[in-house]
Amino acid sequence: MNLRPKFERLSSGDLRMIRREVPMVSTGSLPALCQSPDVIEDQAIAAVRRLGGDVTSRQHILGQYTIQFGKYKGQTFHWVVENALGFCAYLVYDMRKEVRVDTPLSANKFALKEYLNSFPQGKEAVEQHKAKKEKMPTPTASTPTTKAELFSMMPADLARRQLREQSARLRPLRPNLSHAKFSPRKEMSDDVLVWEVEQMEAARKVVLMFIQHEVMMYFSGVCDTFSVKLYILGFCSTISIDNWCWLLS
Repeated sequence: MNLRPKFERLSSGDLRMIRREVPMVSTGSLPALCQSPDVIEDQAIAAVRRLGGDVTSRQHILGQYTIQFGKYKGQTFHWVVENALGFCAYLVYDMRKEVRVDTPLSANKFALKEYLNSFPQGKEAVEQHKAKKEKMPTPTASTPTTKAELFSMMPADLARRQLREQSARLRPLRPNLSHAKFSPRKEMSDDVLVWEVEQMEAARKVVLMFIQHEVMMYFSGVCDTFSVKLYILGFCSTISIDNWCWLLS
């Protein structure tokens, strides 16, 4: 079996980037994590022996590595380069500033890069992808930048919905008082307020006198209901003088 991938060309002379589209591999049938580089290499060496290849050839061994990421996860490097050259060229071009780290995923990606660059056609595919990227138009002054221009490019119903949502976000928040219940509040003049304060101060003096009297009566043994009477004092700040007089009587 030939362990070298086949590279096809179009009538224009460019490399064919995709030979065959395959369905995405089901992740349920594959391990969730990347296998270690040692395990992958041992499996690749065993595959090269089984296929009658050269186990001393780094290129043959790399070709039987299994890719550990992407929609072609589980396929060999040989298969991916032969059937999805565009994917490999895009990946290698995207890795031009990537630094290798000590992880199984990084090791697998750089192994694929090494395998692709071991072929002149692989390097050519990367350059072909680079040229295509450089020919892509860059944003110019004619590119819509204002909200009005962007809305004009949307479908009418979508633009109306976006405008409604934008207006709602910019509208200041106001409390919804439609279901609120208010209790009537009596307006008081300054004279009434001063009278209320005087009443409160007078009530405090009466309470203090009451406590002093009860303490003396308790310690003299005359009264044994001191705790009950002190419990009533919890209402002292809300009882008027007239009510206190009635209570003390």
